[in-house]
Amino acid sequence: MTRHPSFPKTRLLYALLAAAGALLLVAVLLPWSRAAVPDALVPWLAGIGSAGLGAGLLLLWSPGLLDIYPRASTLRITLDVGPPVLLYALAIDGWPGLLDKLPAGGLRIAAAFLPALLVLWACRAFVRYMRLLDELQQRVELVSIALAAALTCILAAAAGGLHSAGAVQVTGKACLWVFPLLLLAYSLIRAALTRRYQ
Repeated sequence: MTRHPSFPKTRLLYALLAAAGALLLVAVLLPWSRAAVPDALVPWLAGIGSAGLGAGLLLLWSPGLLDIYPRASTLRITLDVGPPVLLYALAIDGWPGLLDKLPAGGLRIAAAFLPALLVLWACRAFVRYMRLLDELQQRVELVSIALAAALTCILAAAAGGLHSAGAVQVTGKACLWVFPLLLLAYSLIRAALTRRYQ
């Protein structure tokens, strides 16, 4: 992995991304500005703001994070990974309501597997992405996903134990957040490993 040069302009762009995300997040959460935003858009704008803030801070902390992507294949990677992740985000918001509208039977059972199929699609895209990397980059990716999976399993087991003990109530919809939690842990761990190899 090549060492990422510390270009002031690049760091400025990352800082602007983080600042824009923070401003959007604050604007959505402030009572006087939230009143002007439709309730249906609040979660999405908050998500976009959080993503921008998080991505900007990660890139400021680990500027070489984007160097792991083969430049010539950036569009292909985006087209492979983007759709299942975006559709999964939509499923978290609208999938439970869709199930409630379907009558009991085969169609409802088939619709219940929709999130799992989207995760399978994302896994296929990840395998295709791995084939584009060299050995060191593959090692970073595999260690990142392994540690992220371990952390996610630990948190899921802890949540299950607390639920069984009656300390917290874990709903079925909470299971939909396991995949986003895995992606978040993977992103943070990969940023730390990328910084280590710079």
